Amino acid sequence: MKVDQQWVEDNIDIVSKIFNRLNRDESSANKSNHKRKMKEDMDRVIYRGYYELARKQEKERVNKAKTIGDKQERLRLDQVVEANASNTKQAISNTDEAIDLLDDQLTIKDKQINEKDKQINEKDKQIETLLNTIQLLSRT
Repeated sequence: MKVDQQWVEDNIDIVSKIFNRLNRDESSANKSNHKRKMKEDMDRVIYRGYYELARKQEKERVNKAKTIGDKQERLRLDQVVEANASNTKQAISNTDEAIDLLDDQLTIKDKQINEKDKQINEKDKQIETLLNTIQLLSRT
């Protein structure tokens, strides 16, 4: 089984950290020496388990970061939806208030029109009375 050498080079610090964590009895010099040997002879069987463990932990870290990112995105979208719903409710409320105001204005205008109609009817009656009076006077 061949080791993905590019991945090991890119992630040597992670592999080395796992190696050091699992081999606590190693001195600093030995730890540094193992890191150097990992770079030089990546196909050595002794290191393969560490590579796989590092790869697995890195994959879990990436998946966890994606999950957190997905949750953050869902939360952000929920906030946007909630804000839009709030804005929509406010717009509906403002529209309802505007409709009520227009209804009130229409009621006032209707009353003014009715009052003018009454005045016109009163004037019509006065004109009719005057015409009747003129007719009566003209007969005599």
